[in-house]
Amino acid sequence: MNKLLMTVCLIIMSGVSACAQPSISSQDKDFSRLLQAAKTDTEAAAILAEAQETFFRKNNYQGFIDLLASSGKNKKAVSSLAAYYTGAARYQQMKHLETTQNWDEYFSKGNDYRREIAENLEKSAKTFPAADPLNLSSRLILWQFHKDQQDAFHEQALNDLMAAAQSYSAGAKDLKPLKSVADKLLAYDERARAKELYKLYGAKIVSSDLSDEELQNTALSFYKQGTMELAQELYTVYADRISKSASRDKLKIELIDIAILFSYKSKGAYDLDYAEKIFARIEEIFGAGVFDEQLSYQRAVNAEKNNDFGRARDLYAAFTVSYPQSAHFEKASLKTGLIALYAGGDSKAAREIFTGLSNRPAVSPEVISGLYQLGLISQWQNESAAAKEYYAKLIESAKDGFNETVSLAQARQVEIEEARPLEFNIKTLLDVTLNSGDSRLPVNRVDIAAQPSTVSPGEDLTVTSTATPPESGCMAVELQYFWSGDTGKGVVSYQESTLATSYADPGTKFIGLVVTTPAGTVGRGIEFVDVI
Repeated sequence: MNKLLMTVCLIIMSGVSACAQPSISSQDKDFSRLLQAAKTDTEAAAILAEAQETFFRKNNYQGFIDLLASSGKNKKAVSSLAAYYTGAARYQQMKHLETTQNWDEYFSKGNDYRREIAENLEKSAKTFPAADPLNLSSRLILWQFHKDQQDAFHEQALNDLMAAAQSYSAGAKDLKPLKSVADKLLAYDERARAKELYKLYGAKIVSSDLSDEELQNTALSFYKQGTMELAQELYTVYADRISKSASRDKLKIELIDIAILFSYKSKGAYDLDYAEKIFARIEEIFGAGVFDEQLSYQRAVNAEKNNDFGRARDLYAAFTVSYPQSAHFEKASLKTGLIALYAGGDSKAAREIFTGLSNRPAVSPEVISGLYQLGLISQWQNESAAAKEYYAKLIESAKDGFNETVSLAQARQVEIEEARPLEFNIKTLLDVTLNSGDSRLPVNRVDIAAQPSTVSPGEDLTVTSTATPPESGCMAVELQYFWSGDTGKGVVSYQESTLATSYADPGTKFIGLVVTTPAGTVGRGIEFVDVI
């Protein structure tokens, strides 16, 4: 009956049927009669698995539990599975009541259902041996139940689940239930515990005498499935293997392929931390000179998208030195200057970079942006004459193009001519960035991210922010959001933590955000959007 129990387990653990879809006629089957007529426990268990799927599809959880009660008296297979099925059914029923907001039944019978879930799944976990998938599945659903309730038992339930997973892995041949538990832990944002099980699962795969090619293909399959943690575990083992056996040229090619696979991309899966880990390994083995133009630029982009701005600045700057003729040169230069200014608070270095850009012979989005930033720095430093010259040069160079940046420059010109202060949001960002005290505010208290961060002209995107306010006891903290930079068509109030926008002109767009409370500044965040 183990194969049938495995099917039962996978149905509940994945939330998706592991069986073939039953025919329409199965909706009308008399499962009670079929169970009574079953000649073997294996046949009865198979009928019960189909019945569970049919009743669950119709959200008829009570009907399924009644079937268990009536059939379990005479059938050993049903009796042995009754506790597990009852606990699982009540759990699914509670989730269904929440989803449909059937609060009458939820509150009138919820306590009885919760008791049934806990009692039956505890009984089931004790009934089935450690190597049986239903032991593991019982522990998983029991933990989900306590976690959903946020009650006092969820930590112990998690510890019990992890212990059950360890025990199961020691004796079981089929490790799919172990991966299912890891997937569910990840879905609940228990990343550290999920990684433990993925590592355990990966170790079992590695110990199964897979060839290097089979290991690589298995790792790639998990990457394509979106199981990034497990893919990383297997790719790490694969990299360790070929480091000992492959030729130097093959090792370099394989490691570069892995780094590219996990590198930032506008669409598709990536993991910036793991990509950098592989990049660092390549550099350690072969030296920094191993990276060509494209890889050097990709590594800098990874650091930028990972909000590792200090490293991104160094990598972009090194790129401009190594590849002055690159098509990415001006974009890398602009980002180096913007990071130096808004992440590092280094206006002197930023000026030098923007000045170099502004003197380029051909007009480009980066040249225009460099001139605008030079104007902003000068205006903030009360150098009005210099600021006016930069803005005028920008408008003259732009001719009939770069309308979005031209409009910003024209607005700054009006401020200077009318002796008005720099626009409040822009001034706030520069104040927080360049004033010696404020520039030391923890950058990690404000994180902003654009989705997508590479767009076409006119394509909509959304920039979301996450701010970590200071501790305030039991009082709710009121946050204010001051967006600035290249906000495009987006218009937001200081109460909005999200910017929805689009851009008409190509180029690298800089977005800045300062988050404050009535008591002071929480922090700042920066983001880049590439319009191509």
